[in-house]
Amino acid sequence: MFLLGLLAMSSPAWATVPVGASFAEGDWFMVCDNTRACRIAGVGASAPLRLAALIERNGGPGEAVEIRLVLARDDADDPESQAQSPVGALHLQLDGKRVGSIGALESATEHAKLTPAQVQAFNTALIRQSRISITDGRGQAWSLSASGAAALMLKMDQIQQRLDTPGALVQRGSRPESSVPPALPKPVLAMPSKRVPPREENARLGEREDLRRLLRPGNKAGWACAADVPQTSAPYIAIQRLDDHHLLASVVCHIPGLNVPGGTWSINDQAPFNPVFITQGALFPYSRELMFVEETVETDRDRCGTGRYWAWDGQRMQLSMEYVGGTCSGAGASTWRLPTYITEFR
Repeated sequence: MFLLGLLAMSSPAWATVPVGASFAEGDWFMVCDNTRACRIAGVGASAPLRLAALIERNGGPGEAVEIRLVLARDDADDPESQAQSPVGALHLQLDGKRVGSIGALESATEHAKLTPAQVQAFNTALIRQSRISITDGRGQAWSLSASGAAALMLKMDQIQQRLDTPGALVQRGSRPESSVPPALPKPVLAMPSKRVPPREENARLGEREDLRRLLRPGNKAGWACAADVPQTSAPYIAIQRLDDHHLLASVVCHIPGLNVPGGTWSINDQAPFNPVFITQGALFPYSRELMFVEETVETDRDRCGTGRYWAWDGQRMQLSMEYVGGTCSGAGASTWRLPTYITEFR
């Protein structure tokens, strides 16, 4: 098991609960965010088209469990995955028995949400490691591994402090449901500023030697940006305008087959630049407002593919969302992007 993004909690009573954590077990992985919501995702055996499942539950007493299923495609244009596309309505089968229709999944982005009765049966099948599959109108079947799911369901109960309550997924008991701690509120961020047009002089700033000396690549990129490492082209500074007085500056180093982000700063648009470090990755525009998505390089230490979204509020860059991808359980699991940190704008 591994742990990512451990976030401190404000209430001493719940200081030991690892919200913002992610764990992997067998063919499943789990993420809990900073509000105490937890999500568990898993996929079937590697194939052009395979079954993927997502189990979600918010923090707090009495919260219901939701389960979604999807047929994940590693490559939507792959002829083999298109040939295996389901025909007609799909039926859920648990231990060889049908437990109802889940509708039709006609595209890679369409999810099937299970009914409360199906959720209960599905959870029982996972705990017992029973056979789980869906079938279509012409007899095609897609199966789902239960390996590791029960351990993570127990972990979810532990993190949300549901152990020994009637609502626990695995270890049920008579402890009052009211003893389950409430969900935590989302941090509130100022609304992001509106995007402003670029200016011709922006690009020229990236060539200034005084700015280059200020924006030294961080330690995580040192292996790619070092002077003795062969480069396909010289490191450069990408400049984006944030507002009338501030810019976004990202250092990028080029080695054979890879562009490595060396760090991103907010700077003044003229000297003194007063750089403020934001993150190791490079930021790219995401919306009409000043929202950015962070591009990271997957490493052995980040095998789930962490991603982030940032927002500029006119004074500083704010982290608005962080999520874990599915590469730790295979490419098809990247259907699910599971947040470790969420916020709301007001």
